[in-house]
Amino acid sequence: MGSRLRDNVKHLFECFCEVARPQGKEPAWVLQKFPGSYKDESVLKNVPKFAYPCKLENTSVEYYSFVLTDLDSKFTFGYCRHDPKSDTSMVIISLLPWHESFYK
Repeated sequence: MGSRLRDNVKHLFECFCEVARPQGKEPAWVLQKFPGSYKDESVLKNVPKFAYPCKLENTSVEYYSFVLTDLDSKFTFGYCRHDPKSDTSMVIISLLPWHESFYK
C-alpha cells in the first residue's frame, strides 16, 4: 500500500475559505474562498460540514483539523479556526499534513 499523502504538491495551501455558522435550520455555507478559481466541488461541499460538525459553545478560540479522503484514497487536510465572538470560521485547505505550521 502506497502513501496517502500526495507527492505532486505545488502550493502551501489549495484554498482559504470563510465559512458562515449554521443559522437555525440552515446549514453552514462557504461565504468566500481564495483563490476564486478553486473548483474542487467535492472539497467545497464538505468544508462547511467539517467546519461546524456540531454546535460550538466555547468561550475561547478553537483550532481543529479534519481530513478528507478522495476517490484515490489521498488525503486533503482542513485546518479550522473558530472564534466564539465571530459568526464565521476560517478554514485552510492544504494537501500538506503540516498541523503545527498552520496553527502558529
